[in-house]
Amino acid sequence: MRMKPFAIAAVTAVLGLVWATGCSKSEPPKSASPSADSKPQMEPQAPPPAAHEPGHAEAHEAVTPTGSAPELWSQIAAEQTKLEEVIRTGRLAEVHHLAFAIRDLSVAAAGKAPSAANAATVEATLTQIKKSASALDEFGDAGNLGGVKREYASFQQELATLKSLAGGL
Repeated sequence: MRMKPFAIAAVTAVLGLVWATGCSKSEPPKSASPSADSKPQMEPQAPPPAAHEPGHAEAHEAVTPTGSAPELWSQIAAEQTKLEEVIRTGRLAEVHHLAFAIRDLSVAAAGKAPSAANAATVEATLTQIKKSASALDEFGDAGNLGGVKREYASFQQELATLKSLAGGL
């Protein structure tokens, strides 16, 4: 079967677009399962582990956001220490893995919050953490150390807010 030039051009254009967007996607794709969307969720759901971010090599160890709230906050602190070292040494290609790991752990930690009284504020803070992780990814991929440093300061503030809201230790 012989492909027409228009079909070849269309396939090439689509593949080029997919390749070009790479890791600029701000969030992982949402599940298409009807059960996840049809019932209200009281507890935030963790996104897939950071190893599955589109457009990035799998040369890192993925975090698994499980454990008690104190264990999750301990993991977040450990990942923050790693991220601070990566920023300090200018290894910006590693920023996205750590930022997404912290994001995933934060979502899991928020799910362990003792009360739903401040659920809207927790959700808004999680949204900011997710946006900030994506911005860290983009600045890191662009080699923009100044942008990474500025965004990390904001990321830290949002994490501190979440920790106080979610009863972190």
